[in-house]
Amino acid sequence: MKKLPGDLITFKLKPNGHGENIATLYVHPQGGQTHNAVLYIHGFNDYFFQEHMADRFSSWGIRFFALDLRRYGRSLQSHQKPNATHDLSEYFEEITLALDHIEKAGYSKIILLGHSTGGLISAAYCTQFSNRVKLQALILNSPFLSFNLNALSRLMLPLIACLGHFFPNLPSPAGLKSGYGQSVHHQYFGEWDFDLKIKPIEGYKVDLGWVSAIYQAQRKVRHRKIQLPVLVMHAEKSVTPGDFTEEMKTADSVLNVQDINRLAMKLGTDITIRIIANGMHDLVLSNEKAREETFNTMENFVRQRTHLFT
Repeated sequence: MKKLPGDLITFKLKPNGHGENIATLYVHPQGGQTHNAVLYIHGFNDYFFQEHMADRFSSWGIRFFALDLRRYGRSLQSHQKPNATHDLSEYFEEITLALDHIEKAGYSKIILLGHSTGGLISAAYCTQFSNRVKLQALILNSPFLSFNLNALSRLMLPLIACLGHFFPNLPSPAGLKSGYGQSVHHQYFGEWDFDLKIKPIEGYKVDLGWVSAIYQAQRKVRHRKIQLPVLVMHAEKSVTPGDFTEEMKTADSVLNVQDINRLAMKLGTDITIRIIANGMHDLVLSNEKAREETFNTMENFVRQRTHLFT
């Protein structure tokens, strides 16, 4: 795994059915002398490697922190099933520890930033704990607000989720397709480098307990309003997940952007939605023009809708 500039802090978490757990907090070495910070939460089959995003926040005078959640990336232990969970609220423990650490380090104004599944986890966290520390806003990069399914599968989803609640270890056909990973990694058709041992191109197999956990969290964020300004960003269009095609380099090939747009307004009463032309699923990994629009969108939102620069 490429070593990033900065420090890593390990949180020892409560053991559970997955055994001993740790989470890893990355601390970017720069960020100015302000009291402003951002905490980033990655998505499924992911970990923090987007150093250019950390550099950009630092250039705005915002200290950048990122979590590798339990059983992901730098936090994955040899005895654990990668990325596994049967309850997304278990991640609240490390998010709270990270936010407490950031606040104790002198950062009194904090933004929470989440991508995809990390966006869903961050939104769910904010429905309960937005006032726990001095959170200023929530930024969501292609949040996983709905499964990308056809009409028949959508009808069956509640039943599948119920089955996953009672039989969580049953294998699920859900999972990532190879096209998205290939559209990103430089060994295939992309421009980015990440560790294929902990972020494999085709992702990891999931069970019905994972499906149930995602489904319940999605229902939760639709019915509990977030009491913060929220920025939701997503690509302009989606393409069907599957084998790589050139169109995947300018579209979301994981989620349905129409679902994101439709459900974003249910998250709270202060919602800003921005559509990024030619963006990918992880907008900060898009082509240069699209990712510049993504960063400009985030900077403008932070300056206009938070108190970080007052």
